[in-house]
Amino acid sequence: MQFMKATKTMSVIVDSTSDFLGVPPDAMKAIASAINAVYEGNLYTVSCNATGLPDLKFTIKNQIYSVSPSEYISDLHRGNGTCELLVYSVDNGGFGPSWTLGEPFMRSYCNVFDVGNKMIGIRKKQRPTRKRTKKDSEKQGKYSARQENDQTQPQVEGELNNVISVDPHWCNPIGEWPPNSPDLNPLDYAVWSILEQKACAKPHSNVESLKRALKKAWNEITLDTLVKIVDNFLKRLKACIDAKGSHFE
Repeated sequence: MQFMKATKTMSVIVDSTSDFLGVPPDAMKAIASAINAVYEGNLYTVSCNATGLPDLKFTIKNQIYSVSPSEYISDLHRGNGTCELLVYSVDNGGFGPSWTLGEPFMRSYCNVFDVGNKMIGIRKKQRPTRKRTKKDSEKQGKYSARQENDQTQPQVEGELNNVISVDPHWCNPIGEWPPNSPDLNPLDYAVWSILEQKACAKPHSNVESLKRALKKAWNEITLDTLVKIVDNFLKRLKACIDAKGSHFE
């Protein structure tokens, strides 16, 4: 990152189920300070009109991977020019990965998961994901789930992208894969992301501690958020009917 450089080697995971980038607490503070982000309502916000924001750069196996502001900042569509910072703090106490590269990272690269050899390949896509628009949000809802294909390239908001194939078997366009994880579950990824961000910010010593944190996080979800999730679920049901059970966004 241009405003902060981590000198020690840290573990990282690429996670297609996360809408955010998970970073260590000190990195979170540095990022928020650098872009003048404000913490409110369990998330960081920044002006959508902010200029000169830095790229987030990650060095993996001596290769630099960049995530631009257009990927790690998302418009909340409140009508007041406020955008959400798609980055949150993760403090695992030394257990598990220090960094989580979720959707903001995966929108920029083709991620190839070679489970058999316990490897992951990362390649730059041929063209960037188009920026999410207000029309997209009205169509899908702020907290819409993204349809994903297990162990394959995830579908992302907006238009789908052609990618530079690492291997045709792994990086074919998403439409050629049968959907294994359709968006027809009321308890969608949006709910899990909210619960994960709130309940798992710190490690738990036992299952009961995790249960209490999850219950607390669930009770803190606002009615407005739940209404949006339910409304979007009904829209997905209609989209599935209109598509006659075929692929839909």
